[in-house]
Amino acid sequence: MGFGETDTTSGRAATTRALLLSALAIAACLCLWRGAQVFTADATSLATGSPEEARLAGLLEPVAGAGKVRVSLRKSADGTAHYLVMLDRTPEEGAELPARIQAVIAAAAGYDAAAGDTLSVQQFPFSAGSGRALAPAAKGNCCTDSVSPAGAS
Repeated sequence: MGFGETDTTSGRAATTRALLLSALAIAACLCLWRGAQVFTADATSLATGSPEEARLAGLLEPVAGAGKVRVSLRKSADGTAHYLVMLDRTPEEGAELPARIQAVIAAAAGYDAAAGDTLSVQQFPFSAGSGRALAPAAKGNCCTDSVSPAGAS
């Protein structure tokens, strides 16, 4: 280097290091913030499944109770829909509930047994402390109520 020339390499390196350190600090803060949201959020507020499943679960909550219903929807290649509704309760608690659920699913999602759609309503206690996991019934085998098409026996 001659007289009057400056070394800009060290200045650029310091600026680059400062920018990288700032980006790393921002990324760490965002990770901590998101982690705090996930670990402190109510388990039932975490969206699971498809938007259609979440919509149906939201429509069934006034019937079954807040946080006490999960819905699974599968559409076959032939166009039929297969609905599974899981309720956080024992069958003794809601004997009339499967018929009410069938009415809501039929109105909201277009459930049509004549077209080959199926609806199964399962009632059993969910595991405590988790919005996603399910536990077996405390006594014996868990009971299942399947809703048959209207008029069928």
